Amino acid sequence: MFAVAYDLLTRLKMANEPTPEGDDDPVEKVRKSLDQAIERNLERGIESASRLDRTLITLSGGALVLSMTFIGRVAPGKSYLILLFVAWACFIASLFCVVLSMHLIQDKLDKAVRKAAATLRLIDENLPAAREAAKKIARDTPLSMKQVTPHTAIERLNNCALASFLVGVVMLGIFVGASLWASSSTLSGGCP
Repeated sequence: MFAVAYDLLTRLKMANEPTPEGDDDPVEKVRKSLDQAIERNLERGIESASRLDRTLITLSGGALVLSMTFIGRVAPGKSYLILLFVAWACFIASLFCVVLSMHLIQDKLDKAVRKAAATLRLIDENLPAAREAAKKIARDTPLSMKQVTPHTAIERLNNCALASFLVGVVMLGIFVGASLWASSSTLSGGCP
């Protein structure tokens, strides 16, 4: 799907490129350079967000599995279990938020590809008019007006996932610390 989107965007971009005689224009060179910088930074942002999502999934899942595996060793007296349950709930919430966020992003990308494909069909059907419109758009739309449309639901889900994970780590740490403290107090006869 991403290959199709890249192909569509490349074809649309080629229709909007300046003519060879415009290549010597310093303003066009700056515009092109800034446009490339924006695209590079968008790609970096997408890659960074993807790495964060994968990291949160891995760490949350790992924390759940490890804490479930070693609960008998860490908390033999089953003290402070509410802290463990809160940590588990936070890790599960983090996983849920990341997966839902990924689904919303996929849906948004699918809609963008469909919209680009429909636009490409219109361009192919009306090539002369599309060339004139592309020239006008290139002249009338300053580069500073280009922006990524924020998706507040995705942003909220990502923030919720990160916050849930951090709270889960803190709760798990408090649970382990309190359980170890309680078990060491029990072993030493009540004195820490």
